[in-house]
Amino acid sequence: MRLLTVSILVFALAGSACGQVPAAKAQEPLATTADGAYRQALAVTPMPYDLEYAHRAWLSDPAEQRDEGYYVESLQRRIVQDRKARAARTTVEALRDGCVDIVLKGCSVSSGGFVQGGDKRLWFQIQDGYTEEDGVGGGVVIFEEQSGGALKPIYWTFEGSRYDPPMLTPNGEGRWLLIAPGLSRGTGSGDMTVMLLWRDGQWRPVDVNWQDRAGALLRGLEVRHQPRWHFPELSAWTPLWRPDDANCCGEGGDAGLDFDIVDDKLTLTAVNMRGGED
Repeated sequence: MRLLTVSILVFALAGSACGQVPAAKAQEPLATTADGAYRQALAVTPMPYDLEYAHRAWLSDPAEQRDEGYYVESLQRRIVQDRKARAARTTVEALRDGCVDIVLKGCSVSSGGFVQGGDKRLWFQIQDGYTEEDGVGGGVVIFEEQSGGALKPIYWTFEGSRYDPPMLTPNGEGRWLLIAPGLSRGTGSGDMTVMLLWRDGQWRPVDVNWQDRAGALLRGLEVRHQPRWHFPELSAWTPLWRPDDANCCGEGGDAGLDFDIVDDKLTLTAVNMRGGED
């Protein structure tokens, strides 16, 4: 598929000045129970799928092993972050002045600008910095221009170590897919790529947890590190891991992977495997 998009990097800054963010309105007090905090977090997150997966994983642990206090605190931090992001407004001019202040300390902008496909245009900032809880990392913030000219964040994440500038590509009749490749913190080289899909008149987050829906296509094997993506074609190459393999070294051969977006979910559609040790 030919990439029908224009991506213009309009600035690359090393400073840490903050873009303008208005004072937040009075908010509902933070919930102090796991269920209450989860519901509050779900109401403001731009990443509902990730939050739902994490909550189900927490509930799957035996009750006596759950640290509810720690879990609630992590949800409260996320609520504060996401409320601040939702309240943020900036302008094209202010984007050139430095980070839109959401969560990263010592924040600097590695790249920014806009991506455009057809009549769809989204602005972005790729940020670097740190948080006291997670250490050094990066983030990406995606903005949509409002009728008055202000830029409003519609998607943001600061979970990875670094992100690449996004791309915008057609994805069927009247649909556009935004892809921002990302890499996890630490040595695991996990995939933190995020996606947004324009369909039916709005931008929708895409559930990128494709391995949970792979079924028998992977034949019981796993993909533990970021695949070598071939964007915008939605294909990839990756080594494969057996369940007992060390995290460094998959011994299940390798595979070419093909994907599609189905019901707002990144979905594995075909696998071409080869190799693997007996």
